[in-house]
Amino acid sequence: MKHFIETLKANKQLTIAIASSFIFIGIIILVLAKVKTASNSTDSHTSASGSSSLSAESELTTTDTETRETDSMLSTDQEPVTDKNGNIISDMDFTLPEDQNEEPETTLPAREYPYLIKVNRLLNCVTVYTKNPAGEFTVPYKAMACSTGKYINNTPLGTFRTSSKYNWRLMVDGTHSQYATRIYGGILFHSVPCYRPSKDQLEVAEFNKLGSPASLGCIRLTVQDSKWIHDNCPSGTTVIIYDDASSPGPLGKPSVIKIPENSPFAGWDPTDPDSANPWNNCNPSITASDVTIPSGSNYDIRHNVTATDTCGNDITSSIMVNGSYDINTPGSYPVTFSVTDLLGRSATVTIILTVTAPETVPPETSKPAETTSAVPKETTAETDTTTKETTKKPKETTTVPEESTEQQTTSTSETTKPMETETDPETESTEEPGETSSEEDSTDSSSRQMT
Repeated sequence: MKHFIETLKANKQLTIAIASSFIFIGIIILVLAKVKTASNSTDSHTSASGSSSLSAESELTTTDTETRETDSMLSTDQEPVTDKNGNIISDMDFTLPEDQNEEPETTLPAREYPYLIKVNRLLNCVTVYTKNPAGEFTVPYKAMACSTGKYINNTPLGTFRTSSKYNWRLMVDGTHSQYATRIYGGILFHSVPCYRPSKDQLEVAEFNKLGSPASLGCIRLTVQDSKWIHDNCPSGTTVIIYDDASSPGPLGKPSVIKIPENSPFAGWDPTDPDSANPWNNCNPSITASDVTIPSGSNYDIRHNVTATDTCGNDITSSIMVNGSYDINTPGSYPVTFSVTDLLGRSATVTIILTVTAPETVPPETSKPAETTSAVPKETTAETDTTTKETTKKPKETTTVPEESTEQQTTSTSETTKPMETETDPETESTEEPGETSSEEDSTDSSSRQMT
């Protein structure tokens, strides 16, 4: 080794060549190591992305949302709710310290649970099942419209068992909800949130979204439905959250009544059974009145009939008509209008439909007959008047003995009878000669007596 060192000192060129070789080999080694490190980093990043994708299928938290692509997560065109730092707010892992300290609630043996709950995440419908004779949960019992996460994967897919229950529950965004039942982590069944833990502080706009994606991950329901689950489904009840775009469930998805935002009772959920709920004093109404129409007319029995539901929404199209009537036959017909709104409340009104006979115009041939029949009445009246005047005339102008008077009276009486019953206009001319003849006979008789 000593001899090799002395040789290197004696031959400087050889020394430089050997040193250069070592340097070159070192550089090659460093380059190869750098390439290998970069390759491992790429594989690691790819693996992490795949892991993130799988994790997003099951849950989403505020700590990892910055690395997610939100476009693939959204179930609607709405933007996700974020905090002031831009992090997506999710119910997924939102728990409170007291939740961790709660004692596990008593659960029943599997065979004793009365219900199984399924949630169609895509079509926002909850279906409750009961058991068939074999003890399997195959019998659809109750359906509810709900709102799942508008950022769809905030509502996890899978099979879970319910646990804790709350009359009021603080939500991740600072709101409060009634009758909450925990499904998994921070995911619960609960009512539409209120701004404060007070029944008259309902988020009206959110209530009117029931049936469509709207929550931060929880399953939102009406107060009536969330209370039903809270009261009737023991802790440990199985909940299955699934996706099915073809059918909301075997019972369909119920519609939910809308609350007019300008209503004085808008802060209350109309389904809340609380005795203080002002909606409990409201009912549907029908406006209708009695109708009179001529027979044969083209009349729609629903014309001018309107109806509103408990909250004041127009539901005229839902009116049912009950009653037998015939618009072609004169008569009076009772007709009943009824309506039932989405709260199951009803209204009924009965009116009287009167159908009258159409007005008849007499034919032209009957007009002369009417004119003719009127003339004798006028003539008869004139004849009666003339007869009375004629009867009095001999008394005023002629003085005769009593016998002549009796004769004149008899003559007048006989003349009067036909005048009362005759309606011929010629009667007047026939009577005048009779009166003249009577006067002449009386005069002649007087002349003969005088002679």
